[in-house]
Amino acid sequence: MSCAACGRNFHQECLKGCKRCHPKVKEIIHVESENRLHGSTANNLRDPKSTGRKRAAILYPLDKNAACEWKNLKNCGGGKRPIIGCLDGKQQHRHHGPIKDTTKNFLGNVHRICTRCHNHWHELNDLVYDAREYGLLPHDPEPASIEELAKDQMDWMNGTVGRKYELASSKNRLDTKMD
Repeated sequence: MSCAACGRNFHQECLKGCKRCHPKVKEIIHVESENRLHGSTANNLRDPKSTGRKRAAILYPLDKNAACEWKNLKNCGGGKRPIIGCLDGKQQHRHHGPIKDTTKNFLGNVHRICTRCHNHWHELNDLVYDAREYGLLPHDPEPASIEELAKDQMDWMNGTVGRKYELASSKNRLDTKMD
């Protein structure tokens, strides 16, 4: 887990955290460095999902009183169907995306977001997710107007989003009925 700044010994420019300038993440950085040195990848970890989530928890701790990182933003989460964030959510979930692989804990791929934003991103993207394609798509959030935020809230509440896109929850309900 290195970044360009640390690789050039410009630790003061490090945005991810390194053992020199961010002692809290010393252990995770050491593990990431060791993995790189010894050729360890997600493929040869015993439990890559769990390991990735544990590493993300160290690198990106949740603050239940802090605002959702997607609050008042649009184009959140990346992927084919980025979402419009919330009006007033609090950090409740650590979300990996646009790349869902939990071992990809780099800055910009892990977000501390509210339940609403987390659920909406997965509702829109789970059925169309393609790891290779999503790895190439940017996550470029930008401020949303109050009108955009309000319209998005209404579109979810009145079912407009569900009529426009096939949602993951709709697919799950259909699959359950068929069983």
